[in-house]
Amino acid sequence: MAQCKGKDKQKEHPSSVLTPEQLVTAAVTIALATSQGKTQQELETLINLFNLVSDILDAILAQRAIVNKTLIVTENVD
Repeated sequence: MAQCKGKDKQKEHPSSVLTPEQLVTAAVTIALATSQGKTQQELETLINLFNLVSDILDAILAQRAIVNKTLIVTENVD
């Protein structure tokens, strides 16, 4: 019996995890939608907000690693 390619992809990636291509598409879509009609100052504020969110998520992962007694190294690319 032939299997559907979509089902094969679901086995490779859990439904809550995006593929690299989906992640890039989502990021581009969010950036374009968010930037429309914004001034340079508003865009800089949004950049700062997203950077803060990213830093906080890194801190959450680091704390989870401490709690789970595992080491997770994250690189912050600025």
